Amino acid sequence: MKIPEGYVSCVQIFVAKGRPGEKRETVTLQEGAGILGDRHADGGDRQISILLSEVRDWMEAQPVPGLCFARYKENIRISGLTPEMFREGVHFKIGDAELEITGFSKRCFPECQYVSEEKECVLLHGAFYARVVKSGKISNGDGVICMQINA
Repeated sequence: MKIPEGYVSCVQIFVAKGRPGEKRETVTLQEGAGILGDRHADGGDRQISILLSEVRDWMEAQPVPGLCFARYKENIRISGLTPEMFREGVHFKIGDAELEITGFSKRCFPECQYVSEEKECVLLHGAFYARVVKSGKISNGDGVICMQINA
């Protein structure tokens, strides 16, 4: 068994558009769907959104927030891993579940101060999307293990 390389620092679901996330101690992931109870649990390649904890910390420390700081809402926040580990096709084991990274980043908006002033936005490199390839439960504090890296 591999040793966890990171850990889950926050899990939350989004029940309805426009409503804040609901933090949970444990959530259930359904293969091919997403997190049960989350409004995005309908299949596709963006079943789950992931953000690195260090990126959320950076966002909260900025004196002027970027346009999407409040718009980007992650289901799972992970500590202790680097953005380079999150490439399309990489599998991660978290709790009983397994996720496959299907994409990364997010689109920028021209009206954002970070774009208009050509400032670096760390959110671009620390936001990822995944699909559930094995059902299971995940909880705050669970280890995150990189299972496979596709070249």
